[in-house]
Amino acid sequence: MAHWRMVGWLILVLVLARPGMLDGKDTEEYGLTCGEDGFMYTIPKSQIGDSFPKLMIMVKGSLHELTEDVSCGSNLTEHSDGSLTITVSYYGCYVSQMDDSFVMALTISYKDDYGAWKIPEEKELKCPIRPAMDAPSPSQCATIDKRERLLCGNASVSSNQCQSLGCCYDPSDRVNTCYYGNKVTAQCTNDGIFSVAISKYVTLPNVDLGAVKLTRAIDTNCGPTTTTDSFLLFQFPLSACGTTSKLVGSILFYENELMAKRAVQTWQGSSITRDSTFRLTIRCSLSSEMQIPLHIPVNVFTLAPPPGVTSQGPLSLELRIAKDVRYTQYYTDGEYPILKVLRDPVFVEVRLLQRVDPQLVLFLQQCWATPTVNPINPIQWPLLLNGCPFPGDNYATLISSIDQSASGIQFPSYYKRFIVDTFTFTDATSQPLQGNVYFHCSASVCAQSATQSCSTVCPTGFVSGRSKKHVYQPNMNMVSSHGPIDFRVSPENLKMRESRASAVMTSVLWVGIVSALAVVCVAVAAMGIWRFSVKRKPNVTLVNM
Repeated sequence: MAHWRMVGWLILVLVLARPGMLDGKDTEEYGLTCGEDGFMYTIPKSQIGDSFPKLMIMVKGSLHELTEDVSCGSNLTEHSDGSLTITVSYYGCYVSQMDDSFVMALTISYKDDYGAWKIPEEKELKCPIRPAMDAPSPSQCATIDKRERLLCGNASVSSNQCQSLGCCYDPSDRVNTCYYGNKVTAQCTNDGIFSVAISKYVTLPNVDLGAVKLTRAIDTNCGPTTTTDSFLLFQFPLSACGTTSKLVGSILFYENELMAKRAVQTWQGSSITRDSTFRLTIRCSLSSEMQIPLHIPVNVFTLAPPPGVTSQGPLSLELRIAKDVRYTQYYTDGEYPILKVLRDPVFVEVRLLQRVDPQLVLFLQQCWATPTVNPINPIQWPLLLNGCPFPGDNYATLISSIDQSASGIQFPSYYKRFIVDTFTFTDATSQPLQGNVYFHCSASVCAQSATQSCSTVCPTGFVSGRSKKHVYQPNMNMVSSHGPIDFRVSPENLKMRESRASAVMTSVLWVGIVSALAVVCVAVAAMGIWRFSVKRKPNVTLVNM
């Protein structure tokens, strides 16, 4: 018996190691990645040469040319370095299931230096089969209050059936034993129904459930069937609510889309938003023989802000970003760009440097944001006007007080701090603009006297007289950074994400492009020091230092 076990083991090794089979474990050598939704096979430039390779796929014993075909779940992406990525959905036209693996037979032909086709290389790509629906993690289930739970399936489903639907199971809850988790859960049923449950916690900041609509629906009956404070549930026939269909062989593909409309604020032709970008494409493939549950990958991408800059002048000032509300740690140059999500607080500090006069008080006049390094860009959003929060923002800037005893600061009057909720600029179509958001401030310093406290009082319902002008004024002494920091997502990464998205044929894709704020420490103007004398009249004299 021992002898036969050894022979069997040797045979197994030979089978697994036979040339041409890639099982996803040799990713670095061959470029095979077993994704959640399909194969990703990358061919380097050194192997491709100067001519695009000929790609053939084995389907039911015959070779077919592999091209970019959304309906069959295939996508080809050429990168700037000359490499090629082939993405094929597990549930498309070209992949078969063998034992516990997805298998695809790929044939690649390259040209030699003389332009002639070489002998084709046969490769068998192999990836392990994973559950079609991933059950939510414990955190996605345990954080839902029983009063907010939404029934998934019916009350009589078993634990295994519940998890196969991608839902949470709690036998102690007699009302909603099987319930939706804090994510997007979608199902495509045998009786021809799309079912999509959306948790408001699926994005950061939370998605506005009241703004989520089926983008292609005309019928007023295509709204959510169930609504709670935390969930939306859409259920509609595959043939309704603007769903498109396409027949490929014996497989019928259905597709629809949900999107949340963002709330946009405008001011003097400038627009900003603090809402997440929520866009959900649901795609279902059905045949007469099987129903494939949908799996939902959720990707959240954010943009990062660039580093701070110190301005040197008659008055030395610095604008920097703190890591938390206590202002005890600040981001250094090596930690930029800082990753921020919409509505995340940005802790801004402006301080006076190289002074030791305890009578001096830093005064922030105006602070504003622009989408470029140019402080006089016509697209502007006010943060502070005359030292007070801009009243036209429903997420008003917060002025932070400075506790000398707690902070250990020698001269608290040299510091001004405020908190801005992260936002992004939008264009005329309410789409987030690519690029950066720059902060600018104009400041002056005054000298306290017996008749002047140099303090700023912001009345309730403050309205600035500058509200109909640009925040920047021509006579401001501005100092800006020497160049912008570009933190946009690289074209290669965007192409890769697009290729992954188009390759999912039986998946519900949610791309929560949570736009992010690029926080830049720039442009603090030094306007001079106000000095007062008791013997003088109470007017202010500006003295340039």
